[in-house]
Formats: sequence, structure tokens, C-alpha cells
Amino acid sequence: MHDFRRVAPLLPLVLVAACDRGSSDITPTPTPAPSAAAATSAAPQGSTTPAVAAAATTAAPIKPPEGPPACKVGEKKVWGAGANKLTGLSVVNLGEGRHGVGLAMGYDPHVLVVEKSGEGRLVKVAVGKSSPLAKPPKAEEGTRKVMRVTPSKVDGDKVYAFVDYHDEYKDKRRRVACGPADTSDAWNHFDGTPWLDRPEKPTGEERAKLLKGHDYDRGHAEDDAKAKVDEAEDEKGYHELRDCRTFSDGGGRAWIVGSELEADEKAEGALEWKSTLMVDTGNKENEVHLHEIVLKGDPPALASFEVPISRAFDDGSLLLATRFSSTLRVGILGKNKRLKSKLVSYPGFPTIPYAAEDGEDVVIVTSVAKEKGHFALRALRVPKSQELPKKLVAIDTHMGDAGHDHAHGHDDEADHHDHSETDPTFLRDTQGRRWLAFIEGKRGSGDLELVPIDEKFQAIGKRFSVLDDKALASEVRLLPLPDGKILVVSLREGTGGTELVSEELTCDIVKE
Repeated sequence: MHDFRRVAPLLPLVLVAACDRGSSDITPTPTPAPSAAAATSAAPQGSTTPAVAAAATTAAPIKPPEGPPACKVGEKKVWGAGANKLTGLSVVNLGEGRHGVGLAMGYDPHVLVVEKSGEGRLVKVAVGKSSPLAKPPKAEEGTRKVMRVTPSKVDGDKVYAFVDYHDEYKDKRRRVACGPADTSDAWNHFDGTPWLDRPEKPTGEERAKLLKGHDYDRGHAEDDAKAKVDEAEDEKGYHELRDCRTFSDGGGRAWIVGSELEADEKAEGALEWKSTLMVDTGNKENEVHLHEIVLKGDPPALASFEVPISRAFDDGSLLLATRFSSTLRVGILGKNKRLKSKLVSYPGFPTIPYAAEDGEDVVIVTSVAKEKGHFALRALRVPKSQELPKKLVAIDTHMGDAGHDHAHGHDDEADHHDHSETDPTFLRDTQGRRWLAFIEGKRGSGDLELVPIDEKFQAIGKRFSVLDDKALASEVRLLPLPDGKILVVSLREGTGGTELVSEELTCDIVKE
């Protein structure tokens, strides 16, 4: 049996959030136990596809520019070891210059609260004692994957957060949940044995109950009238939440984006399977189905909408991006929680995207898989008009440094075949300068680089290698500080496991 429901939140919620990533990547390695050792053995926000992983090779590093460094390093702090690489880092603007960075130490949710001055404190998030979140599977029963920790708000010494997680049991039971850590209420969850994982196909009363369905609304404005006509029919069918991510505006309001596997009964008992992208504000309103794709076969080849991210425009509309199969799908969500137009598809297998504000624009940065297990950086700029570009833009981080003479053009892949750059993050600092940080070399364990870029995502100054020792990083986030300073928050390999590290940088744009 499964239980798929929505529970009304304790706080009124609206769809106004603007957050960054939150996801595993492709097929993450399960975290075997809630310990520091387990956290360090988890995959770096997921792993590459089997085909890419099989051909993976060590990427050649780029020779750093000569001359004085572009940045001066200020205070550096190691906050602790045992960080969960699968969970990664999720940044929320909490207002008044304060930011929260969500992460997990083992299975335990934490938030690094960073004040406007750059001072910080690492806080363990309280978990409701009666919540399933407080009871991960025992080692002999199964595994837990903490997919994302999303800071919600700070109230004095208390920090609130949402936790998205998967519990997978050896008896095929699966729990997928998104909701606040301090209560037992999961706003959106599935708890049961998935239809396709059952040893025998459901029959009789069991089949009828699974196909009963639940309420939802259509996600296209042009379908509103039609939805009222065939609403009863739409409520039928099998619904299984495969994945979900929570987003927060930093003031206690939040919303959820998820992917459902659905099945509708057709003639002679045949089932038509679909993957559906949905959004849920966590209140008593129905979830909204934004987009669906029919899957081939019965049983189907599973495919889900993965690694969703979003960012708000000034008018309350939201940029929504997600990966499906080998493409990045992007759309604009109106204040009525409906897609303003169809999702636009961008080819190239993307890793976890990251969205950020750049003046009145919203930008998305990501990386796409190349041959030999390498990755290349890509970007998308969405202007205030909300017109989606036709294609992704190649990000160039090299400004004519050694090995990159740009003989084929400033951003041609032929000049960048010998190395890999992945998992980028973007910042517009308090002086209006644009910065891009990324992992160079092996994904999940590479060098951490920082470079100034222009509005076209091209390097305009020398790069700076943030790591001054032999440590390697799996993920990085940039936070703005006064006077144009930057706080670099990263997950790095340390003697005690994966460490959470922050360091303050004062950077100049230094020409070659």
C-alpha cells in the first residue's frame, strides 16, 4: 500500500520563492550510514551516467596565469567534517544581508547562518521527534539519501529548514518526502512499494485502490476551462511521487517542485504511463500539474523530471528549470502557478543547474557532459521581458591563458578539449562585478577556481585558484559581503572527511 497526500502547513505559503539548487545529480551512490564516514563516501551530488562514467579519464589542469594573484585571502574557517556530498549546499537569502547555507552532516540537517558582516554560525536544525525524518532506516533495513536541506528562516537562536529525502528499503518499500524538519508533516510524500517494484502485478481491489488517484489542477492557463469539464476523470489513475525539492523565500514561505509517475487505465486494462512535473504550495489547494510526457511501454522505461531550480522575477513570476532525460527544460511560471508558455528544451546532458539574479535578469549556469567523462560550462540569460533564449551559451573562463589561444573562436570547444570544468556558481557582488566559481578537473574532487566574467559569460580577468593546498573540492557557493568582498563556502576533502569550509576573499579584476 502507498500513501500519497499533502498536509496543510502551519504557515501560510505563497509561490514567491527564489532559491538555488537542490538535488542529487544523476544516480547517486547511497549513503550507507548516518556518520561522517558515510557522508564522505557518498557520491558528489550524484554520479555521471554509466556511459560517461565508463569512459571517464583524468582531465588535464590548466596552467595558472603568471603574476600576482587576483585575490587576497582573509579569514578562513573549517566548520566541521563529515559533510554529506550528496546533499550539497543550498543558499537562501534570509534578508538584511543575511544568508543561510543548507547542508547535512551525515544525515543531520544543518544551516550555516552568515551575517552581512561575514560572521557565521553553524546550527543543527531541530528535527521533530515523531517525524519519520528522525528515524532513518537501520543498516540492515535500507538506506537514506538526504537530497537537500533548504533554510527557511531564522528566529533568534532557532533556525528552521526543510529537508527532502529518500528512504529506500531492502523489501522494496520507498519513502520520498519533502517538508519542514521540525514537524511530522511532510507536505508532499509517497510511502509504499512502487507499482513497478512489486513482485506481482496488482490485481482486484488492490489494483483498483492504486488507480483511484487524487485531486490536482492543470498547469496551463489555456486548459483552465477544460479542466472543470473533465476534472472527475483527471482525478483517476496511479500517482507515485518519484522526487521533490523544496524552495524557500527566507521568510517562512515555501513551495515544492516534484516529479510524479502516473498511470491511466486504458482499454482492456492496459496502462498508459506518464512522467509529470508538478508544483505544490503546501496549503489546501491542489497541486498543479505543469507538464507531462508519455513514457513508452508497459511497464515503461522510467524517466523523471530531475534537479529542479527556480528564481523569482520582480513581478512575482518564476523561472523554472529541470532536467528530463538528456535535456534542460526551462519555463516561466506565472503568479497563478501556471506555465506562461511551453517548456523550452536545451540539448546537452546537464548537471545540477544554478540560478541567480544579475540586475534585472536571471541567469542559469550549469555544465554539460562531453566525451571522455569531461564537462563544459554553459549559461542562459533570461531578461526582464522573460523571453527565453534559443540556446545555451558556452562559458569561457580562460582569457587567452596557456593552452587556450582561441584559434577557433573565443568560446569554441576545440580550444577546451583537454580539460573539464563543472558545477559552476554565479555571483553579482555588492560592487556590481560578476564572478563565476567552478570545479576544474575531476567532478566531485577537483580544483576550485574563481574568475571574473562579463554579461556574455566571458572571462575579463585572471583566474584565482581558491585552494592553496592539496585539498580538492566537490562544491562551492559564493556569498556577497560589503565592499565587494566574497565569502567562498565549499565542501572540501580533509583528513577527517568532507569538510565545510568558508574563506573571505578580496578580489580585483586583473588583466593579463
